Amino acid sequence: MIDLTRFATALLMIGGFSNLALAEQRCESYFFEASPGDQFRSATVIGKESSRIYFHDRGEMCPAEGCRRDTYLVPGDRLLTNQTNDDWVCVYFKDVGKAPVIGWLPKKQLNIVTPNPHPDLDAWLGNWANDRSRLHIGLGPKSGTVAVYGTAHWGDGPAPHTGSVEGTAMPLGNQIRIEDGACKINLSLVGEWLIAADNSRCGGLNVTFTSVYGKDQHR
Repeated sequence: MIDLTRFATALLMIGGFSNLALAEQRCESYFFEASPGDQFRSATVIGKESSRIYFHDRGEMCPAEGCRRDTYLVPGDRLLTNQTNDDWVCVYFKDVGKAPVIGWLPKKQLNIVTPNPHPDLDAWLGNWANDRSRLHIGLGPKSGTVAVYGTAHWGDGPAPHTGSVEGTAMPLGNQIRIEDGACKINLSLVGEWLIAADNSRCGGLNVTFTSVYGKDQHR
């Protein structure tokens, strides 16, 4: 069965990694990660110590107070942001051992930080992981370059679909573009997060590297 959300994301990628209106309007998984790399920021939730900052849903009249979810954050929580909508910001939050949450938060409750436009090469290096894919970034064969190797899978049965990517590139600011045959991936380094957006041609059916990654300290 085709994952329609990923299929729609693939349509956004055709002809390059374009800033299309559909990606700008949708605050949800895959569309979040597929946003242009220069939109991402890190942020910290601010407010009174005991306050709860609730996520808000999408919809024709959202985000607004009537779209409030039960899920909330507290001051000090760290997260990733991309697009804004007047007084609202689309955010990604991942707690240890839990599934990520993507939704709208009030802009006034966030301290948003512009990422380092030229991170040191060492900041890229290491093993980056999420539930479905891994990316290893090491030093490349030439000065100033990195070597990227990644694997991804979809499906938990006896025959999951798989994919891989391998290539070298020189970072341009906080961006890297890797090309491995038909597979093309843009990487953005924003604080403690690595965001990948691929063109949905990096493996079998429904396989994608498009996601937010954190440093895997155990490998």
